Amino acid sequence: MGTLRHVLLLLLLLEPGAQLAAGLSSALGSSRHINTCSAAEDRLCDFVCDCPEDCSDEEDCGYDSDPPFICDFEKDTCGWTHQNVHSYKWGRHSGYSSGDSASDHTLGTDRGWFMAVGAVHDNILTTAVLVSPRMRQAAPACELRFWYQVWDSGLVGVDAGSLFATLRSSSREAVVWRGAGSSVRGWREASIFTGRVPEPFQIVFTSRRSLSYPGDIAIDDIKFRNCALPQPMSACPDQFRCARGTCVETWQTCDGTDDCGDSSDEDAELCAQYRKCDFQNGTCDWTNWKWERTNQVSFSPPDLLSGPARDHTENNNAGYFLYIDNSNGATLLSPSIEPTNDTEPCFLVLYYHMFGPRAASLNIYHRTQDPAELIPAKSEQGERGDLWVREKVHFTVNTSFQIVIEGVLGGGRFGIVALDDLILSPGCRISNDSLSPDWELPTAAPSRCNQGQFECRNGRCVDQKLVCDFRLDCSDQSDEMDCGNATFDVSDGGWRDHSAGRLEWTVRQNTSSSQGGHLSLARAHGQLLSKAKALSPVLGPSGPACSMQFRYLLHSNSTFTGGISVSSVNQALGTEVLLWRTHRTRDEWTSVTVSVGARPRGFQIEIAALVDNFVPRDQKVAVDDIAFLNCTPDLEPPTAADVSCNFEAGLCGWYQDQTDELEWIRDVGPGFDHTTGSGHFVFVDASSPDLRGRSARLLSYPQRSSVETMCLSFWYHLMGPHTGTLSLKLRLGGGDEETVLWTRSGTQGNEWQRGLSPVPHQNHTFELVFEALRDGFDGDISLDDITLSSRPCSALQSCSFEASQCDFVSSERGGWRKQSGWTGGIASGPKTDHTLETDRGFYMIVDTSHDVMSSGQSASLYSGLTSALRGPECVQFWYHMSGDKPGSLSVFVEASGGQREEVFSESVTQGAAWRLGNANISASAEWKIIFQAVGAAGTSAHIAVDDITFQAGSCSRAGFCDFERGLCSWTNTRSRALDQLDWDWTSAGTTGKYPGPGLDHTLKTRTGHYVFLSSRSRAGPGQKAWLLSEHLPATQGSCLGLWYHLDSAIPIHMGELRVLLYSRFQSFQSWEVRGHTGNWAYVNFTLKSSEEFQVVLEASTGESGAIALDDITYNAGVTCDRLAPAPSSDYYSGTVAVVFVAVLLLSTVAGVLLFLYRRRRGSLSWGSLSWGSLSWRSLSWGSLSWRSLFKGSSETGSEEPGFDNIGYSRSDEDRITVPSIPAS
Repeated sequence: MGTLRHVLLLLLLLEPGAQLAAGLSSALGSSRHINTCSAAEDRLCDFVCDCPEDCSDEEDCGYDSDPPFICDFEKDTCGWTHQNVHSYKWGRHSGYSSGDSASDHTLGTDRGWFMAVGAVHDNILTTAVLVSPRMRQAAPACELRFWYQVWDSGLVGVDAGSLFATLRSSSREAVVWRGAGSSVRGWREASIFTGRVPEPFQIVFTSRRSLSYPGDIAIDDIKFRNCALPQPMSACPDQFRCARGTCVETWQTCDGTDDCGDSSDEDAELCAQYRKCDFQNGTCDWTNWKWERTNQVSFSPPDLLSGPARDHTENNNAGYFLYIDNSNGATLLSPSIEPTNDTEPCFLVLYYHMFGPRAASLNIYHRTQDPAELIPAKSEQGERGDLWVREKVHFTVNTSFQIVIEGVLGGGRFGIVALDDLILSPGCRISNDSLSPDWELPTAAPSRCNQGQFECRNGRCVDQKLVCDFRLDCSDQSDEMDCGNATFDVSDGGWRDHSAGRLEWTVRQNTSSSQGGHLSLARAHGQLLSKAKALSPVLGPSGPACSMQFRYLLHSNSTFTGGISVSSVNQALGTEVLLWRTHRTRDEWTSVTVSVGARPRGFQIEIAALVDNFVPRDQKVAVDDIAFLNCTPDLEPPTAADVSCNFEAGLCGWYQDQTDELEWIRDVGPGFDHTTGSGHFVFVDASSPDLRGRSARLLSYPQRSSVETMCLSFWYHLMGPHTGTLSLKLRLGGGDEETVLWTRSGTQGNEWQRGLSPVPHQNHTFELVFEALRDGFDGDISLDDITLSSRPCSALQSCSFEASQCDFVSSERGGWRKQSGWTGGIASGPKTDHTLETDRGFYMIVDTSHDVMSSGQSASLYSGLTSALRGPECVQFWYHMSGDKPGSLSVFVEASGGQREEVFSESVTQGAAWRLGNANISASAEWKIIFQAVGAAGTSAHIAVDDITFQAGSCSRAGFCDFERGLCSWTNTRSRALDQLDWDWTSAGTTGKYPGPGLDHTLKTRTGHYVFLSSRSRAGPGQKAWLLSEHLPATQGSCLGLWYHLDSAIPIHMGELRVLLYSRFQSFQSWEVRGHTGNWAYVNFTLKSSEEFQVVLEASTGESGAIALDDITYNAGVTCDRLAPAPSSDYYSGTVAVVFVAVLLLSTVAGVLLFLYRRRRGSLSWGSLSWGSLSWRSLSWGSLSWRSLFKGSSETGSEEPGFDNIGYSRSDEDRITVPSIPAS
């Protein structure tokens, strides 16, 4: 005792200093280290680290201070602020904190953070503004890449004003990005190109909405690329040296862009021989036909979709440019130019803006004295984005000529073709020759077809939508001739370069690596460091078996950083889905086949490449021999009818839905698949950190009903502390409307479970859809052994009423009905269901109010007829009885002869909560189960049932569970307000990625079962999981016992296990343990409560290991001291006093050392100091425990008496008597 007294005295002496150190640490930790090197103000937030130690001069600049400059909003807002006074404003948001399951883009989970707007509840157009910190000195190629979400929740739709971005400074205000104006539920990538900005500026994201949900508009993962100006160099070999000592490429001089950062590359003396027209004061000596000279401020009223939002010269909304307005085309002619020579080349540098679906083409020609001679020099087709693109065109002509620039608009909702900063090189000398004024642009021969039609080569007219639809609609096949199939020997197959930077795709001929032509990556004349993109024509619709086959070459003689990818894009929606990519270099051509799948009309295939420091003579990136295979929409493989599938030889009659970013993966797992234990199955790994997208869908090929009702049987596996939802749906005739047939959410344990679903007879073809919904982010969803049979399903196993009524029918019209808190109907009904614990979950309910059901009147809910039972079974269900005198609920088993047996009855109202009911049933003949509600002339009264399950064997006693057949009456909660994770059910011998104890406690074998929570969770340490008992009646003393196993090898952030008492109005913590037991340990408690309560077994994750439970017992009305001594803990040994003092001394020394270490580091927090299993709140070692248990607390914050009857029993187990919960 003396030793212990000295130890406690030492701790008391240390405590004040520790508290002071903790306070200082907290203060230091909360401060931000900004500009520690005292860099000058004009060097702050300029995308250059001037503070070499910590780059703190770039802190809170709209990005994290560590390059690459990214803000993912996981820690804070990086300095972004909202400028609003009303509720519609930007805020830092996570799906978990808001309870809407929305995932961020960074982590792909509901724990990740992003910026989102609030809700608008009326029809008034409301604006939310998000403003960056003040940044400085953006380079011409500065790109702000980000991910955004614009999703209409079904209220008013979206337009361009839903989300757009502006660049704001003292001298300029310009829209720099406009959204697609379309609603897509998912993250989309976009880029803002700021252009050269010499003065301090801010980026402003603006959203204008009316009637919206919170989170409809969101932004994440803002990344600043190539924004810093070039830094001074000692020498500039083969480059231009700027006045500030920096280097730029020689081709960047006199091109109308300040690349140096001091405009020395655009110096008037240096560029005196260049002829530049920036349209600020007119069209110079260019002849204009139908181009409109204007600026953004001239558009009235201001329209986000009209014209470029800024010019290139001034990079603001007041600068002028040429723009095509209402006419379909316009032409610009240069003055007459003398013949050129190789000594002094003639070239034109220009900047063009092509944005929106109407932006058809920009064509550049030259013409000579011969009126008929108009020679193409360059053609750009299709939109490039909301930015100015640099282009350079060389002219080698042996006679006087003029340059002709033609802009063409096509069809579409909006579109822009604009020109700015035309610069002729010194080699383009103005000629005195006058060219013939009689000339015409080349025009296509007039079509004999109507607008919206395509003219086949043989003169036949077909609908334009039939072009490139993978069907031969023209007898001469001309409608499918330039539709992506290409060898590049004669034709490009309709592929067009859509690049906007320093790389582009071109068709090259005759190389040693490939005979004939191929699509090759080449240097371009743009100024942006963006990827090269080649787009196919608009395609579709395509069929499920559609694929694209091609060959590629990725070769390099030096260090290679880059890659090639294939994506499906929809420019109208602004979506892009990655189909394939590679970064692996090879010295030979490689063939690959990429699945395209079933897609609606309007998609295009994009081939993209991005290579850092591309050197054409040392590196080769090329694509050749592109072919689309099996893309006809109605093409079905021989296996199309094989809905029954064990996945051993493939997907059989199922195919992947390619319209999102998630896929089912066919895998093989020893000891895991259901068919053989070592065969194949399909799964979605929701815990993969690389996973993005909302759902993965596996679809059957179209089927026809052959009988009245079929049955689909399948085996599924849902496991993980935060797994998602698996649903079976039915889709008619390839349409969009789908009906949910079956669904399960959350972990179902580490065993294959059988699912059964009736498939109703359909008069039309239908498809079956297995959808894995990623509303959980830590677990897996698997499928195996699907069987479609031509007979009704066998006995009912369970029904949650989420998908259907499972053949349950009401005996009376207007009696039992299916509803949710969201859909309403019976207003007094539960606000949430039991399955999902949300207002969207369904249940069955009957209104027992006196104005609907008189006293003694009954309403019955009948199941379908079920075959005789082989042995006793347990029926378990959850019921909800509320209101004034709701009546009674009885459950009957009715044999086929009509004989009834009552197995359950309840008539006591105990508050608005879901309660567990169960009963043992047996039947030697066909039978059905009946839920009967009897009215009592109540007011606003109802009776509801949910989650009906049948299981072989007798029902467990209240509170008892050895977990050999499942969770018994214990349940995970789905409420995000209570916990974040779920307990999992498993056995040590079952394969799984979440490790637990090697043996269970009940059987002490690897086949025995237990529940556990693994710390190998994406959520990190400190995340809670609740396991709740059923509602237990008030008690003057009942004994709860359990076996627990803690495995926490890392002494910091250890897992914790707590026992709570939970009632309607308050909760009490009764016991806590943390650390490492190494084996199963036992504890029991005497519980007292003056009102109904639930026991909560709460586990918190640590850095490693797992927490497990087994063999829970509850002896109602019997205190623990009246029970026979419990078995000793499996691992307990040693003398209590010796071990206690030794451990305490060692732990104290460790604590002092840790305090001194953290004091020097400034990170000590005394309130949470722990080492090993030592904790000032809960000190334990093995089954030896010294706990200071907390006072109970109610939801109103009032304090309750603490626990003071803790001690050690002679039988080596912990016994704790919990004080009673006072009556409310």
